[in-house]
Amino acid sequence: MRILKSVTVVLLLALSSVFVLGAPVNATENSNEIEKDKKEKEKIEKSHGKSKRQNEIRKELKEELKLEGLEKEHINEEGGFYFTANDGIVLQVKKEASNKEKHSKLEKVFKKLSNKSNSKFNIEYISYSQEELESLVINWFDLNPNIEFSENIIVRFDYLNNRVEVQTDELSQTEQNKLLKKYGNKIHLNIDPSLELSTSYSKERTDDWNKLGAGIAVRQYASGSCSTAGVARKDSRYFLLTAGHCIDAIGSSVLQYDRRVGTAHVDGRSRDYDIGLIEIELSGITRYAYNGLYTYDTNPSDYQGRLQHYDTPDNAETLCKSGITTGYTCGIVTTTAANVSGELNFELTDTDYGTNGWLAGEGDSGSAGFRSSNGYLIGIQSRIGRSFEASDGVRYASIAYFTPYKAAAASYGVSLYTSSTPIEISY
Repeated sequence: MRILKSVTVVLLLALSSVFVLGAPVNATENSNEIEKDKKEKEKIEKSHGKSKRQNEIRKELKEELKLEGLEKEHINEEGGFYFTANDGIVLQVKKEASNKEKHSKLEKVFKKLSNKSNSKFNIEYISYSQEELESLVINWFDLNPNIEFSENIIVRFDYLNNRVEVQTDELSQTEQNKLLKKYGNKIHLNIDPSLELSTSYSKERTDDWNKLGAGIAVRQYASGSCSTAGVARKDSRYFLLTAGHCIDAIGSSVLQYDRRVGTAHVDGRSRDYDIGLIEIELSGITRYAYNGLYTYDTNPSDYQGRLQHYDTPDNAETLCKSGITTGYTCGIVTTTAANVSGELNFELTDTDYGTNGWLAGEGDSGSAGFRSSNGYLIGIQSRIGRSFEASDGVRYASIAYFTPYKAAAASYGVSLYTSSTPIEISY
């Protein structure tokens, strides 16, 4: 990948069968804190309800596809789909088929769903499949090696407009013309001189947990604190999941939080995925692999949520994240593919930005991005978009970028630990 300036890649920040949504309020809290907690609870309940409704209509889609011998992933080969604000689905199908048989079957399924009484499905015909556009995002820099791009560049899949948006702070008119000639309406160039990506990895809940899971703190002496996205396994070894930029030198000690938990094993950024693996080792405190998901800062005796499986993100679905700085927050997937300065992500945006706070802040790096409706891990928080520095000196943002867990885990051959039975790590 050729970039005009040296790329200091940004950090940008960096369920269970019964999902607990409530949290006790301490009697000593003042009225402002009580009101804040009430608003946060209402916001979380709203997002959780939306995720449940989306999961129900997703199941209906999958069942109809299965009747034709198709999977949800086949949609992306001949079209795509996205959720609407009223929890419906827009089913997209290409005007020109790539695979006539598959295209015909999908069209049959889509028409059947859209013709149902009180249907929440609508059909939209498009020029490019989601697979085509996501592939262009992922391979953007390799496909355009002779164009000098600024370090401030985000290449993202725009499902609403069926194209790839290229946002950068500067690009000569000559280079713009080359790209437009090459791609035509497949891309949209957005030259924004004010675009500036954060240039430092963030670090910054904090207790020593015997049962290791998602949403708790890890730290290293040199790089500060990050969050965890769960526990993964490969062969007989167990790993804490976090962001790759949270990893210091490979082989160095990692704490959780004040006690050693293991060693830095993988920083996946060399493979374009900001995934970090911490090999859990015996270290004077008994540790267990667990599928727990910490959701509230109320000092619970156990995790309130569970990670039960994993999946890829869907356009406009509601996802939540749980990190050590901003806790439990939710947003919608505004693109399933974003190539941010050469690293592969999906984008989550807080739709209540400006009213109920921020989606993410420094120290949330490595946290789990998940579906609250079923506890599926979707991504690992890597970056934030344009940020705001608060009076406490911490940077916050309404947009966050997540490494897609499924693709990143496949790259290293690890599997998510999804059992509610803790297993002692004894090797």
